[in-house]
Amino acid sequence: MTSPSPAPSVRPVPGALSHGPSALYLEVTNRCNLECKTCIRTFRTLEPPADLSAAQVKGLLDQMTPAPERAVLQGIGEPLMNAEIFEIVRLLRERGARVVFNTNGTLLDADRRRRLIDEGPDELRISLDAATAESFERVRAAPARVFEKIVAGVRALAAEVAAAGRGPALSLWIIGVRENESDLVPLVRLAKDLGVPEVYLHRLVFQEDDTAFGIARRGESLFASPDARVDAVVAEAARVAAELGVSFKGSGAAAPTEVFEHRVHLAPRPWAACRRPFTLVYVTANGNVLPCCIAPFTTRHYPGIVLGNVFREPLAEIWNGERYREFRRALVTESPPECCSGCGVKWSL
Repeated sequence: MTSPSPAPSVRPVPGALSHGPSALYLEVTNRCNLECKTCIRTFRTLEPPADLSAAQVKGLLDQMTPAPERAVLQGIGEPLMNAEIFEIVRLLRERGARVVFNTNGTLLDADRRRRLIDEGPDELRISLDAATAESFERVRAAPARVFEKIVAGVRALAAEVAAAGRGPALSLWIIGVRENESDLVPLVRLAKDLGVPEVYLHRLVFQEDDTAFGIARRGESLFASPDARVDAVVAEAARVAAELGVSFKGSGAAAPTEVFEHRVHLAPRPWAACRRPFTLVYVTANGNVLPCCIAPFTTRHYPGIVLGNVFREPLAEIWNGERYREFRRALVTESPPECCSGCGVKWSL
């Protein structure tokens, strides 16, 4: 009698992670109703227009064990343009995820405001980027009436959240560019006037070779090099915020001064500090998996950052597939992926 053959041993995939992503970033739409001068979408078409459906999101969630702890529903597009956004929020919250997304604020009509309170995310970030119509037009390329509509919608939403005693946590966001540097202190005052408790200052994302688009270039960034005038503006905004009881932070919940690129401690390989390819998965409206939401802005070769497609491959196979593993391996070397070489600790890790 022959002995049974031993069961074949399972060899671990080199570089494979034993855990899945704890955060899920979903570009619920890549359509937008603005043409901002800081956004790559205004100047380049990266993918065909598309919206993620609730059914597609459910199919993705069914592959994630454990369920994601956090879900961010934004990318290159305005999330409230997706007709199924509230169903997507519901699916994620049912799985226990904390849900966050940015909006440009143009679609805060009475019905959406009600649904944001009753069915919306845990946190809603209004990317305003200006405190005046003039600056708004320079950065967002939209007329004064659009700025005024956004301000009116935010004011109404903040009042309705306060009256209901529930709803998403609200914040205003401003990108640090030369066209709006004089708006930082007024934005803090505007937040107080609108009833929004938090203001965030975040860095401009740009391509290192400065051949990018619009005003998304190093020379336009407030924080690419030391500037005593900018230091003074940020300090004054912090002082006014403290006086008014408004929380004033930098992106990534850092102190505002920590958005200054030249003050960040740069290790020999700053990009190696990034944990995003190890902790989150970013899915575009067409199902493509990218290493993070910043990569489309910092790469010149978009196909090179596509690590798989969830409509054609199981998520687990993408997460530990060769493209993802090679990306992670390169991230900790002297020659990181092209989209990471100008990033690292520079943008809200």
